[in-house]
Formats: sequence, C-alpha cells, structure tokens
Amino acid sequence: MSQLMGMDADAVRNSATRLDGEAARLTSIIAAIDNNVGHAEQVWRGHDLEQFVGWWRTQHRPALLKAHESIAGLARSLVNNAVDQQRTSSSPGMGVAGAGAAAVAAGASAAAAGTVGRTSPVLVEGPGHFQNSKIAEAGLAEAKAHTKYRAVDPVTGNTNGEPGQCVMAVKRWIGAAGGTMKGGSGPIAAFEASGAAKVGSFADVHAGDVVQLSGKTDASWEYQHIHTFVITGPGSHPGTYNIVQSNSPAGSGLVTTVQDWKPAAPADGQYSIWRFGQV
Repeated sequence: MSQLMGMDADAVRNSATRLDGEAARLTSIIAAIDNNVGHAEQVWRGHDLEQFVGWWRTQHRPALLKAHESIAGLARSLVNNAVDQQRTSSSPGMGVAGAGAAAVAAGASAAAAGTVGRTSPVLVEGPGHFQNSKIAEAGLAEAKAHTKYRAVDPVTGNTNGEPGQCVMAVKRWIGAAGGTMKGGSGPIAAFEASGAAKVGSFADVHAGDVVQLSGKTDASWEYQHIHTFVITGPGSHPGTYNIVQSNSPAGSGLVTTVQDWKPAAPADGQYSIWRFGQV
C-alpha cells in the first residue's frame, strides 16, 4: 500500500487562501454587526439597550475576533509551511527544475515576510505585531464620537501637521493600534520608510489597510487630489468598500465614514494600499 509523503505546496497555499477568505468573511460580519448595533443605539434608549450592547461588545464581538485571529493564524501557518517546503525543494539536489519554481518560492517568502513593495496572492503581513483591523477600529471610534480637529492654521493658512488633516488622522489611528507611520518627502516615501507592506489590489484588502491617493507623476504631498484613508470592511455591493477618513470636505477636519465607496482615481492619480498590522 502506497503512502503520500511530502507536500503539494501549491495546494497548501490554496488552502491558506481559502482560510484567509473565511477570516475576511468574519471581519465583514463583525463590521456589519457593529453598524447594526450602532444604529440600534440611535433609535433605542434604556437599560435593555445597554445590556444588548454590552452582550455584543464584551462577549460576542471578542469571541468573533478571537475566532478571526485563530483562522488567520491557521492560514499563516499553512503559508509558512509551504514556504519552508519550497525552500527545501529548491535546495541543491532536491530536483526542483526551472526558474518558475524559484519564483514561486521567492514570492511566497516575500508574502510571509510582508516585504515592502512586494505583493502576494495569499497573505501580505504588515510590520506591526498587532491586528490590522485595530487601525480601522480607532478611526471608527473617532467617527462615532464626531471627532473634529483643526485642519488649517487660522493665522498662517498652513495645513502641514495639523491634526485634522487626513494623513495626520491615519497616523493617529495607526499609533492607537500599536504601529508607527513615519514622515517622508511624499506619501509613498512615508509608507516605505515606515516599512509598510504594499497590498496588490483592492481585491486583497482587509480592515485597517491604508489607501493613498497620490499623483502618477507627482509623488509629493502637493498633489491636488491627495487623500489618505482607511478601509473598515467590504461594502454591500461587489467592488465597493466601507472607509473612515478625516478632512473631507477639505478644511473640515471632521472624521467621517463612507459606505459603499468605489475606487475611481482621477486621470492623473492612482491608489496604493498599505498594511501596517497582521491580518
């Protein structure tokens, strides 16, 4: 009787993709329930409401978050094992042929490390040892509190470093989650200097990912449409996302949310997506 030995690394990575998808579904479920509970707080008052909200926030929500972390951890474990297998198989004498196998192993290694500028069809982890979704939670907490900061110096008209500016709000939320976003000559330089992992496309986003609208040729902070915001979950329609942002409209300094936002960059602009935590 024959027995299968070793690993089909591609099949294992596909399993990781499916597990990661299930974890993402839990994230969207949590976000949807958060929205429903928030709506209940607007139309319901009294002790029963407090008990209802308490059950969600102190019992059921933490349990779902723990389940999400466990499933995401299983996916990471599969990726790590597949990477180890591919490294071993590509060692001299192991009989892996062709540059394609080496490229697959290199891509998987970059994904496991969360390398800046690299993307992966499986998982891209940020540099921080915290749940990426906590960035979104920090932003949503400010939106719920109708947080508003100064976005423009009333004397000088200067906007740099003002707490109501979009990028300053995102820095604040990253810091609240346990991470750090550094400065730079432009937004992309700032993300790279911070060691953030670049996410390949909107199809791969998770709650807490930072979206940057910048110029195709203008990499500075002076691009006229520049904006920085955070994904909080999937929208209710395919290809749409829920986001939290600050200073929209410009000069308001107000933290707001947008439901069912759809990516549509100006002709001279482009979106990039950056991850600071673990998904």
